[in-house]
This record gives sequence, C-alpha cells and structure tokens, in this order.
Amino acid sequence: VTFNHQLKAGGQARFHKIENIKRPSPVGYVAEDYAASPSEFGFYVQDRMEYAGLILNVGARIDGLSYNEGEFANFFGPATKDPNPPFGISRAIAVRGDAPEVKWYFTPKIGVSHPIAEDGAVYFSCSRQMTPQPFANVFAAYNLYGTSPILPGAARIDQEPFVSTNYELGIQWLLLQDLSLDVNAYFRNIENYGLDAAVLTWRAPSGVPNLYNVQFSGGYADARGVEITLTKRTSRLFDFLDLSGRASYAF
Repeated sequence: VTFNHQLKAGGQARFHKIENIKRPSPVGYVAEDYAASPSEFGFYVQDRMEYAGLILNVGARIDGLSYNEGEFANFFGPATKDPNPPFGISRAIAVRGDAPEVKWYFTPKIGVSHPIAEDGAVYFSCSRQMTPQPFANVFAAYNLYGTSPILPGAARIDQEPFVSTNYELGIQWLLLQDLSLDVNAYFRNIENYGLDAAVLTWRAPSGVPNLYNVQFSGGYADARGVEITLTKRTSRLFDFLDLSGRASYAF
C-alpha cells in the first residue's frame, strides 16, 4: 500500500461431504449410517509494517462454521423405534430437528520483531486460533442406532471448536552466513479440548434402551515449552552436491 505497509487480504470456503456406514460384521445389520455436509468459511486481513528497527504484523481473521445437520429435536426424546428393524432386532432411530445456525469466530493476531544486533533479533507474537472439532466427534452415532442395554454415545451437533490462545517469545541469531540459531519459548491454552458427557434417561418405546450418553465439547488443556532450532541454509559444496539441514530440540 505504501513504503511502510504491506496489506494482504483473502478468504476461503470449504464444503465437506462425509459418509459413514458401519456394521458389526460383514453380514451384520447396519450399526451406523449417516451422510453429512459441513462447511467452513474464512476471511482474513493482515498489515505488515516495517520501520527502522521494527517489523510489526497485525492481522485478524473471521471464521464461520456450519455443520448443516439437525440437532436432536428433544434431548429427552431423542429417538423412535425403527418400524422395519433388520433381522427383527429392536433398535432406535434418532429424531432430528433443525440445524444450528452458522457460528462466527473472531481471532486477532499480532507479531513484533526488533533487531538487537546486526546479526540478531528478538520477536514476540500473540494470537487466537480456531480449529473445528474432528467430524468424528460431531457426527458419531448421528442416527442413534442402538440395541439393549444402552444406546451409543451421541454427540451434540452444536459443538464449540478448539480455540487456542498462543504466546511466543524468541531470539534469532545468524551464527555464520548460512547457519542460524532460533530459541523460542511458547505457551498456549486450548478451550474445548475434550469431550464431556451426561447420561440421560428417557421414556423409550418398548424394546429400545432408555439410557444414552450425550457428548458435548468441553475441557481445557495447556502446553508450554522451549524449542531450539539450528538451521543450515543450502550451500554448494561441489558442482554436483548441495548441503542443507535443520535440527531442533524441544522440552
């Protein structure tokens, strides 16, 4: 945009098609059968600002997440009896309602780099990041097929994604013309890292289990450590041989 600013912007869209059929044996009845079409949307803007002795990256991203499949119409009446059960085995079929609305997430990012010598610089960054839950966590037992004594664990469709807050502080040093050292300390916390569950009892039709597990996003995790990286840029040893490499150690 100007001598000091480099502006970038963009977007993406992802449309998934997921199909799953599971049988307890090659000739057994269908234990799980569903097709789902979740979609993801993302838009970002970033400004790289360069001044004497300072490089600053500031950006933001907006992500949209839609699972496009119905949530339970009633968590205390999640299923009905299959009128045409395979092999005469009583089982339940989920009763689904409307799909949850698209959810939007705002994730800002900032990074700063400052030279401390002709061959070295320190840097710091802070960011938020959104990652959708694995689809296997969202659509497991989507049709809720089940036989006695308990229905399979069924996940809520309207689950929150993984959302992490990330901090990094490091130093980069050019040891030789083609050899550099990077020491990086990081800390990140992650929301909705695991799955929680509640056991519900419902007034089930005759021959259908009256207990089932409702799974939903929850939990927390964090990670911290230091990573040391030594990088050898490509250099020509002989006319027919180039040498490069990278080694890192984290704790």
